[in-house]
Amino acid sequence: MCDFLFKVRCACNQPSRCPNLLAITGIAFALPTALLWLRSNRTLSALTAALTATTLVYHATHNPWMRAADVLVLWTTGAVGLVQCVVCMVVDGPNAMLAIAILLLAIINAINHLPVCLDESGRIELRWHVAVHVLTTAALSLVALGWEHCASPPSSDSTLCSFFVSEQR
Repeated sequence: MCDFLFKVRCACNQPSRCPNLLAITGIAFALPTALLWLRSNRTLSALTAALTATTLVYHATHNPWMRAADVLVLWTTGAVGLVQCVVCMVVDGPNAMLAIAILLLAIINAINHLPVCLDESGRIELRWHVAVHVLTTAALSLVALGWEHCASPPSSDSTLCSFFVSEQR
């Protein structure tokens, strides 16, 4: 568990290779934060705002505790976003934007594990990590845009729905 939370898995802290590039690309997470807020998806908007903050601070400092916070917020954001997408599509039917967001989530996970995306020490290469930030921004933005097409509010008797999809639409 300590390796999962604290072990640096990216090559972003090599000073000769654009040391702040990932902090800069992390700023893009502010776009889906705003879109989610405007679409009244307060839970995912708050998580995305936290992800923006932890990503900026971690990639600027490479502090292991900030890495742990970033990893926890990242996985929480991904899980909540995935559940919201699935619940919306189960309740309201197919939604292309949400389906593409789920596909992007799968691609992001693949990038983090495919050997072609890793360097010889097993760290994700900088270009692939930048791609992860871009794809994350796109996926969360698609969730925000697809969210407004989820017409049916969650039923009051569904605890899972009301926990993950508690905002007004």
